[in-house]
Amino acid sequence: MKKNKLSIIIHTNSDEKINYALSISAVAAAIDRKVELFFAGETVNNLVSEDILNAKNKHSKLTFSNSGELLNANKELNTRFLICSGALNENKIKKEDLRDDIKWNITGITEIIADDNSQIIFI
Repeated sequence: MKKNKLSIIIHTNSDEKINYALSISAVAAAIDRKVELFFAGETVNNLVSEDILNAKNKHSKLTFSNSGELLNANKELNTRFLICSGALNENKIKKEDLRDDIKWNITGITEIIADDNSQIIFI
C-alpha cells in the first residue's frame, strides 16, 4: 500500500501543540512515511538562533523535556522543514537569522496545497 506524504502545518505557537506536531512527524517518518513540517505564523520564531530570540525579547516554544530529542529525531529521519516565506516577512526574520543546524526550505503554502499526494494536518 502506498503511503501518502504527510504535511503538518504548524500555525499555533503553543508549546504543547508544537511538541505534539514534532511527535506525530517523528512517528510517521519512523514508519517510512515522507513527512514535512510547515512552520507558519509566529512558529517561525522557533527556528531562529537564540541570539535573535533574545534580541526580539522572545523565547523558544520548544520547551518540553523531549522537544530537542523530537527535533533531532525528525532531522535524522529526513523530515522536510519548510518555513513560510510570508511568516518570515511578517515576523521580520531574515534568512541568515535561521538556525543553521536544521536543513530548511523557504516556501509558500502553495507548495503543500498543490501536492495531490499529500495528507495535511493543520495545527
